[in-house]
Amino acid sequence: MTRRRLPPMRALIAFEATARLGSVTQAADELAVTQSAVSHQLRQLEEMLGFALFNREGGRMVLTAAGRAYLPVLTHAFDQIADGTRRVTRSVATGLTLGAMIGSLYKAMIPNLGALRQRHPDLVLDIRRINHDDEFEALGLDAALIIAPQETPLPAGCAARHYCHDVAYVVAAPQWLAARGVAAGALRGDEFTAADLLLDFDDHIWTDWFATLPLRPAIDLSGAMRFSHTLMSQEAAALGHGLTIGRQPMLRVDQQAGRLVPLSPAFRDPSWRYRLIWRESLSGDPRIAAVADWLEGVLVG
Repeated sequence: MTRRRLPPMRALIAFEATARLGSVTQAADELAVTQSAVSHQLRQLEEMLGFALFNREGGRMVLTAAGRAYLPVLTHAFDQIADGTRRVTRSVATGLTLGAMIGSLYKAMIPNLGALRQRHPDLVLDIRRINHDDEFEALGLDAALIIAPQETPLPAGCAARHYCHDVAYVVAAPQWLAARGVAAGALRGDEFTAADLLLDFDDHIWTDWFATLPLRPAIDLSGAMRFSHTLMSQEAAALGHGLTIGRQPMLRVDQQAGRLVPLSPAFRDPSWRYRLIWRESLSGDPRIAAVADWLEGVLVG
């Protein structure tokens, strides 16, 4: 690799400050050095480049055509250095602030933290619970895993990576099946009643499933037990209290542990998808790439 041929950094800094401020005196004050030191650095830079960067007109420093062309190059380079320094310093000091809804956190992300730590042992995360209707801009997060209708626009100033659609199964615990003498596999409509159902906030998904059964049940959902969150209905099912409709990836940890078994084919809501959103200023940040790749494995399996 060819070594870069660069002028002395102090000379570049002195030129950028003088050109930006239009004064050796002001540049010296900003850099906390003497005026003679700034003048020396400017002469050194011009000698190395082989052309003048300023015309000295009385007490004024006026950029030459070459100086005007050089200034934005250095300003952009210094801005990039400053931005990169802020990013690295912030990542070391505070880590990446990541939000997710409680179900995804408790049943999908936390059980899989070991894989993330093994792959990225130096990555520091500040993980926070968010709600479905939270506004990303108001949360003060770097990134968030959400599930939303796929046509939902991204918040202003954000980028995203899209993952799988919402996929659901009817599930129950092995002990619930054993108590009723029901075999694992697809249920029939005459093998359960409303009292066996553990509902969350979404009734239409149950009626959609009923319509697929060989013996379609005539069930009034008002007789079923209700929970305000899928996490609660899933835990009740895992403890043997009845049937629920669970969603991947939240089901995976309980299925792998043998606490829940599927009793229906998978059915998908194509309008809802998981997505990781992050502040666009963090695009290219290796921490975002690490989290995004990890979530691919968590969500898709």
